[in-house]
Amino acid sequence: MWSIVKYAGAAFLLSAAMPLSAFASTLTLERVVAPGTLAQPVHATSPDGDPTRVFFVERQTGAIKIFDRTTNSVSATPFLTIGGLGNVNEQGAYGLAFAPDYDTSGKFYVSFTNANDEYQVFEYTVSGDPNIADAASARAILTIPHPADGAQAHYGGWIGFGPDGLLYVTTGDSNGDPINDNSQQRDSMLGAVLRIDPTGDDFASDPLQNYSTPGDNPFAGGDAGDDAVYAYGLRNPYKAAFDPVSGAFFIADVGEDTYEEINLGVSGANYGWPGYEGDQPFLPGLSDGEAVTDPLYQYLHGAGVFEGQSITGGEFYHGDIAELDGHYFFGDFVQGKVWSFLYDAMSGTISELFAWDLVIDAGLLNNLVSFGLDGDGNLYLLDINGSVFLVTGANISEVPLPAAAMPILVGLMGLGGATRRRKGRGLGAG
Repeated sequence: MWSIVKYAGAAFLLSAAMPLSAFASTLTLERVVAPGTLAQPVHATSPDGDPTRVFFVERQTGAIKIFDRTTNSVSATPFLTIGGLGNVNEQGAYGLAFAPDYDTSGKFYVSFTNANDEYQVFEYTVSGDPNIADAASARAILTIPHPADGAQAHYGGWIGFGPDGLLYVTTGDSNGDPINDNSQQRDSMLGAVLRIDPTGDDFASDPLQNYSTPGDNPFAGGDAGDDAVYAYGLRNPYKAAFDPVSGAFFIADVGEDTYEEINLGVSGANYGWPGYEGDQPFLPGLSDGEAVTDPLYQYLHGAGVFEGQSITGGEFYHGDIAELDGHYFFGDFVQGKVWSFLYDAMSGTISELFAWDLVIDAGLLNNLVSFGLDGDGNLYLLDINGSVFLVTGANISEVPLPAAAMPILVGLMGLGGATRRRKGRGLGAG
């Protein structure tokens, strides 16, 4: 078991016994979709409790396709195809979230970037056929212009409903934030997590904005800050996840030069970008005087066991494999690595860090672009080349690792990360 030890203001992982050891374990994957069936899948999800279907979002085509768990096959007819997508660098379709009352309302939401470099969230309704959406039901919920060009812009792109029944939306910023320090300007809505009610409408005269902002949002009703902003100071929060058991909210943020990070979602938090990358200065002066929340976990760029190049945020596992219950899985897009840890929401600490060796029945996992869950909580891993793998087993064993393999600085802090007042990549790959 790992314990978190703080020394001289830094946090380190120490094992209960010497020498230092970590859980080097084996994850068994079954390839359920081979390359050639899906084109750049970037998201996978299911309506709550759906026993047979997983929905995949294709980035460049805008198609949402249904995978049948009983036959391990993908339907030839898309559930929906989003039109008018931008196609420069990271532009395209990103997210899909089913309304909490999807069984009765048939409503679901998609996120994408259009050809005008606007980041949009749209609402749709399913048709009379449960496997076909009503394209004519399209309604713009949220529209955000991006001042960076397509080669520099990041979009975040994740959407999901929280346990409060509200829709959370992540938005990106740009490389080095060279334009307007957007992620530190709350009213820009960029480099942030937004929290909105898509069933309301505070903008009756604007057909591109059809949502209301909850009165308990941290900056609602004030002179400074956008009412919709829940947290800010992020670079490219490409994936996020809620734990359905503890309610913990994790936001994975893709770094630029040195660090990749996971942040604990906290109302009103400022995570520091671009003044800070991880817990280290990046562009000093841009976060001066601000109370900034450190990452819950961060890792260095490199080739070590717990190092990588571009974080792919994941999911909390509550599927059929008892040994994995409660694990938060995440990985690295560039190096195809998969890790997990256990998080104690009561103490706000991480324990039992895992580096997973993958045993795959067919193909390779090279560029891990997303994780996804089916209606029973089982975990899927998506490769940008179109391969989809289902986690079918795990073998956990504690084995010694050399000290050089250990994460030197992992940013494991307390509840919400340490907050202090500081003085002055495409598809998760940049």
